[in-house]
Amino acid sequence: MWHLSFHPDVWDDADEALGYYAQVDPSLPAVFLDELDSAFAFMRQYPEGMATYHGIYRRIALRRFPYLICYRVIQENTTIRVLAIVQAQRDPKWISSLLTKRASAISKHADEPKRPKPREGFIEDDWGPIDWNNNNWLVGFGES
Repeated sequence: MWHLSFHPDVWDDADEALGYYAQVDPSLPAVFLDELDSAFAFMRQYPEGMATYHGIYRRIALRRFPYLICYRVIQENTTIRVLAIVQAQRDPKWISSLLTKRASAISKHADEPKRPKPREGFIEDDWGPIDWNNNNWLVGFGES
């Protein structure tokens, strides 16, 4: 089974979008999180289902929001490395540069566990491995 590994800055990417959508309409952050969940589930089921993007990367567009999830498939250990959540209208060169930077940071620290940075109000024990059966990955966004 494919598992996900997140670059720590992905949580900041998502927080930025969630903050914006919370200002637009308080109900939108929950819809955005549902879209992320659907995209992550699709990625796990069809990791190579999306065309390559900037060489070795892949991207999946959220259906209801103008955002892309950019990732890399690592066949050797059945890992999907989520590198960024970016606005779809960003300059492609900027996105490529960001992906290269984040991918190189991960490869330099390949043996270190990838855990998101704890958010204010959460204790370190709140963060654990992602359990897709109970949406544990949402805990960083105040869900449980």
